Parts: sequence; structure tokens; C-alpha cells
Amino acid sequence: MGLDPASRNTVSEVAPGVWCCHFPTVDLVKAVHCGELVAVLAEACKKTGKIVLLADVPHELRLVDPSMVPFWRDAMSKGGVNVKGIGVQTTSRAVNMVLNGLGLVLRINGQDVQTATFGTREALIAWAVSI
Repeated sequence: MGLDPASRNTVSEVAPGVWCCHFPTVDLVKAVHCGELVAVLAEACKKTGKIVLLADVPHELRLVDPSMVPFWRDAMSKGGVNVKGIGVQTTSRAVNMVLNGLGLVLRINGQDVQTATFGTREALIAWAVSI
């Protein structure tokens, strides 16, 4: 019997070079649930070079688990995930601040990464395909 897709995180290409991590519940927005996403994203980067990474998080997410920033920093500096942009669909100021902090850390480490948050999926994808 397979896992219910709503019980795990998934990743898919939503436009050429634009990959989206789907987090179905707030409880799954933790590093411990993201390991299999990195392998898929690293493989995509091997094939296409830099990608834009999006996160589809639950609307009710208001805080980012402390495990997420070091996990994604490592994935992008040592794990083969090579990004030119990271975007999240959210209206949470806290999520926006954490995303901007991750972008700053990556830029300090020499990676040219844009970050942005948008209230709608359409705006998020439009931004992603434009960079």
C-alpha cells in the first residue's frame, strides 16, 4: 500500500527550470521531511544547471522550523542544488524574513540568489520564469 500523497512532501517541475517543493501540511515543513527532495533537485541541476526553487507551503504556515535554514543552506552549498532564485507563496512576514535571511547567507557565501514571496501561485510562477 502506497503513502497518501498528502502525507509526504513532493517536488515537481512547474515550468522549464522551475521546480516546486510541495508541503501539504505545516508539520511537514521541517528538514527531517525534505531529504528526498534534495536528490530530485540535485539531479535536475545536473541536467539543466541553475534552477529556480519554489515552495508551496500551507496557507496557515506562520513560522519556519529552525531546521529548515541550515538544511537548505547545506543543500545549496554542498548538496548539488544550484539555484538562481528561491520563492515562496505566502503572506507570512515571518516566512518572508526567514527566506530573505537564507538568501543573504547564500549571497555571503558567493551564490547569486534572488528571493521573493508572493501571495498567489500565479505571481510566484510569473516571477520564477522571469529570472
